[in-house]
Amino acid sequence: MVHPRCQQLHTAVRSNCRRQPLFNFLTECSTTHPRTPFCIRHVHSSRRAQADASMFNFLREINDQTTEFNPSKKNKKALQRRVPRNVSDKINQHVRSPLAMQIHSCLEHGERLKAWELFDTTVTNVSVHRVPHVVAVKLLDLLVKDVKAMSVRHRMADEKYLQRLELLLQHVRKSTELYKRRSFNSVLYAFGKLGAMERAETVFRHMKTYCSDPPDTHTFNILAGVYVYNLNHVDRSTQDRYLAKTWHLLKTMAAAGLAPDTSTFNTLLSACAKTRSIPETLETCQAMVEAGVPVNQRTLNIVLNIYGKTRSQDIDAKVTTLLHSILDRLTDAEKKPDSITYATAIRNAIHDNDMVSAMEMVKNMVRIKMRLNDYILSHLVQGFVHAGDLQRAHTLLQDMEKEPYGLAPNRVAYTSLIQGYAKSLEINKAYKVFSEMVDKGVSADLITYTCLANMVVKASAGTELRETIDLLENYGKLNPKWMDGTGHLDRAALTVLVEAHGKAGAWNAKMAEAALGHEDQERSLSKRDYHATAAYLAYNQIHEQGVCDQQATTALLTAYARMHKPNMAWTLWQRLKEDSIPLGVINYNALIMAFVNDPVWYPMAKNVFEDMVGAPVFAGSRREPGPLNGKPDLATFDLLLHGAHNADDHDGVRRLWLSPYRPGPQPAEHTTSHIPHSLLVRSYYYAMRAFLEGNDRVAARDVHDEYLALPRPQLSAHSYILRIAKLDMDAPSTSL
Repeated sequence: MVHPRCQQLHTAVRSNCRRQPLFNFLTECSTTHPRTPFCIRHVHSSRRAQADASMFNFLREINDQTTEFNPSKKNKKALQRRVPRNVSDKINQHVRSPLAMQIHSCLEHGERLKAWELFDTTVTNVSVHRVPHVVAVKLLDLLVKDVKAMSVRHRMADEKYLQRLELLLQHVRKSTELYKRRSFNSVLYAFGKLGAMERAETVFRHMKTYCSDPPDTHTFNILAGVYVYNLNHVDRSTQDRYLAKTWHLLKTMAAAGLAPDTSTFNTLLSACAKTRSIPETLETCQAMVEAGVPVNQRTLNIVLNIYGKTRSQDIDAKVTTLLHSILDRLTDAEKKPDSITYATAIRNAIHDNDMVSAMEMVKNMVRIKMRLNDYILSHLVQGFVHAGDLQRAHTLLQDMEKEPYGLAPNRVAYTSLIQGYAKSLEINKAYKVFSEMVDKGVSADLITYTCLANMVVKASAGTELRETIDLLENYGKLNPKWMDGTGHLDRAALTVLVEAHGKAGAWNAKMAEAALGHEDQERSLSKRDYHATAAYLAYNQIHEQGVCDQQATTALLTAYARMHKPNMAWTLWQRLKEDSIPLGVINYNALIMAFVNDPVWYPMAKNVFEDMVGAPVFAGSRREPGPLNGKPDLATFDLLLHGAHNADDHDGVRRLWLSPYRPGPQPAEHTTSHIPHSLLVRSYYYAMRAFLEGNDRVAARDVHDEYLALPRPQLSAHSYILRIAKLDMDAPSTSL
């Protein structure tokens, strides 16, 4: 059938339709009459051949006529036959999708956010939405600019920037044009600034995949610089690994025939300043100076920074030699100190507790009309706080806005003064400074609130502790931008939170003992159990952020001891042992504290002490000699003597007193104000009574003589002073 609208085909069909009856007649003759004469069969075959040829020509004519009415398809087929496949693939690479052109248009009109939103959608199909090389370079420059502007690291922001970096690298791999060296250096810098050092190393190793130029000295300096930048954000073992890789980069650079420059020199010095004790680095830098590597004012400032942080005489000598070598190579103009030089020198003087020299340098800056900055004034406040002159620190803080300073106090300066008042337990003054801070429009951060909370925990109990707990727990909800990206407080705040729960639970335990009714007692014990669980959850958050430090572990063990939860303390100790977490003396003391107040758990305290010293101490002990896990201090023996006395273990008291591990009284000048220099007076009473119970009056006299040699005891020990005097009176005059 022919479609009615195809008029051009009707004529051809009508001209050929008469052949069909003749063709049918000849076919019937050849099939139904096999005895037909030869002449007739010959006519039939010849005409059949003509009919077949005519039909073939007819079909070809129809095909040609229909093709003429679709010229675009015909032209496309012709072009496809002419253009080779490899050439067509190259042409397709330069054909941009509408999305890529829209991104380019947004960048041209300064619509950065919209351009990034469109670029983020290309992750679904990079091959189709291929971004032009010029656009990729512009996007990379914008991304690096945003990364440089980051003042605080946020995990969500890091993931977003890293995803965009990876997407840009995918577009470069798909493109025929690779990055130039400048853009590739920006990629390394961005990965390093975002903490993705492993990815930066991988990209650097496969530099030929992304960059058309070979690496130069600046490329090596960029990678070494981000290693040094991340030293402050990793643990000690990772620091050592990054330093080793920095040294390896220096050797690789030398093997590639590239000479170190001033930036290389300053990067190595910065690594030394951050780790504080690398004699090999100082020796290498000294050799570089002698080899003629140029130095500048920044080099001098970094060496001054190292000089202020070192406390070893060997390192001091090397730093001094390096400092003189640098000064010899600087010009007179470069030797002139700038604000960074003054700030570093003032910081060094403050660390040496030399506030007189620090204030003299401040006066010199004012005299030469060099403007002071927040860094200098904040360190001055910290210096006066550490020196104990809180009033002068407060006065300086108030005078910052006046001439000749003309500066608004920042958060660091206020927090330093608040911390000083908090440590001295001057609560009213600490809150007064905090009020001044809020009135000036300076926003407090987590460190500020942690200092205030720690002050309340140290000095308060009961309802005030509940308010402190609510403050810390709700802080993250009120200020999510200051969280670490995981929804948790930082380690210092969580440690204070553990201590607060411990003291609040101890308060509830005390209320349970004083409760008259059964319901009140059960209610108080339930609150204590809540605080015990909450303290463990806060400690678990610290554990999730990394390896828990000894201070956090001590806080939780002490909390269990205060809440009379020795079983929970022992469970935690077993977990710490299984995880091979390093434990110190303060951890052992906190665990012993949890056991000595309960006579049932006192034998466990003896086992812990023997595990601590790695030797049998008490009678009937089956402890095998082993390594010393911790050196006992005065607090260890105060706790154990108290536990032995409460358990009526006089033999244990005598063995502890005669133990070679017991430290003797320390001279007052060898200790600080917060470290005891002798045992508590009650420990001398326990020892005297135990020796008198055992009729060992010689040892009792020795204990009494050591007690008499102590400095003036505190008033809180008055009751034990009277007990010792009574023992002295009751004993025979020949004995004591």
